[in-house]
Amino acid sequence: MKRLILLFIILTINFSAKAECTSSGINVWPTQQNISTNSIFVIEGYAQSQELIRQLNKKNKVYLKCSSEIIPIKVLRILEGQYSLTQAILKPEKDLQIGKTYELHIDNLGMFDIDEYKVVKWTVNSENEIEKPEWNCEPTLKNKSFIAFGCGPAMYVDFCGTVKDKSPTLIYAKVIDKNKNTSSEYFLTSENQKISIGHGMCSGEFSFDESTNYEVQFGLMDASGNENLTLTEPIEFSSPTEKDESLNEFSCNCTNSKIKKESNKKEILNIGKLNQSKLLTYGFIGLGIIAIGILIFNRRKNACS
Repeated sequence: MKRLILLFIILTINFSAKAECTSSGINVWPTQQNISTNSIFVIEGYAQSQELIRQLNKKNKVYLKCSSEIIPIKVLRILEGQYSLTQAILKPEKDLQIGKTYELHIDNLGMFDIDEYKVVKWTVNSENEIEKPEWNCEPTLKNKSFIAFGCGPAMYVDFCGTVKDKSPTLIYAKVIDKNKNTSSEYFLTSENQKISIGHGMCSGEFSFDESTNYEVQFGLMDASGNENLTLTEPIEFSSPTEKDESLNEFSCNCTNSKIKKESNKKEILNIGKLNQSKLLTYGFIGLGIIAIGILIFNRRKNACS
């Protein structure tokens, strides 16, 4: 009986912890310590901290600092998530110098953000990276998940996809509501070939309605700002529901789609060449038959005359 009571208390504590959402939060990308001279940066605000993202270089100046040197940062774009998340894509106004360590500073932090933001720093260890990221394996739909929590469900649609690039890469996702003909976009991180769109209990990039049909397209942008926003073919899906509550272990057997496409092209070309060769062969045979027919006809005509 004591063990049952203890188990109940533990479960209650865990449930209470999961049922609480904080009022603010700030995340910065890239998360690795070493960057290139032309690195970009992403700052994401959760809940109350979304206003900070909207006010960057307005109310809240953002810049890099190295000793006494200050490098202004421009805001390239701001993307509003559908579930308490907003992100800003940032780029320094000049290239950084190899060997130097830079700190990211944000001025005039308010009461919600001053405890959330800890100064982030990076060391520059490589020259400008200019190669665009590419898909090794374009995303394919794998599974959906629905987990009920105290403050609301976590809902995700998972895709399998792999990327080829020298630096960390963000996945650009554009989700279209086919019923309303509206769209939303956001840059995502991925892990172990898994690309997830949706939201957790407290926040997320995309929100879904059970009665709506959706489609998604993906693009790429790496940590040096090199974009490959030639979007993939649309993938249709529906919202996760309680039927998807049982979690399936994610597995991804991704083959190189680029190689596969090239192989398919070669196969089509080979088939085309084979068919062309057959046509030529049949053509020559046909001409031969016609020539023989004309020859026989002429001989019979001459014999009759």
